[in-house]
Amino acid sequence: MEQMLARKKPAPSVGGGPARKVRVCEQKSEPSKLELATAKLVAITAGKVRQHDACLLRTIILPTQRSVALAMDAAGKEYFLEKQRTKVQSALPPHLHAWCAAILAASSLKEISDEDRWV
Repeated sequence: MEQMLARKKPAPSVGGGPARKVRVCEQKSEPSKLELATAKLVAITAGKVRQHDACLLRTIILPTQRSVALAMDAAGKEYFLEKQRTKVQSALPPHLHAWCAAILAASSLKEISDEDRWV
């Protein structure tokens, strides 16, 4: 490796000035305290971000035989069949097709008030 470094030419200059010197450092076998602290901080921060994102999500559990769940299932199957048939990526991702079907099915339910229906 030292033979390769000895043969290495200096980097070309930028703007016609003198060539800049390149400094090659040997790789350490042990990570430094700063590297360890940074890695630990990244792991802790990533965990807190995931926890924060999970707290922001809302989950709705629907029975599979309700009209909303059936409409979402049908929209997903329709998206899949369309994608298989045309081999072209749809403008909207599949979860938006399912969400749109859920909204339309929920707005047609008789159990909700007119005020909630128009929201």
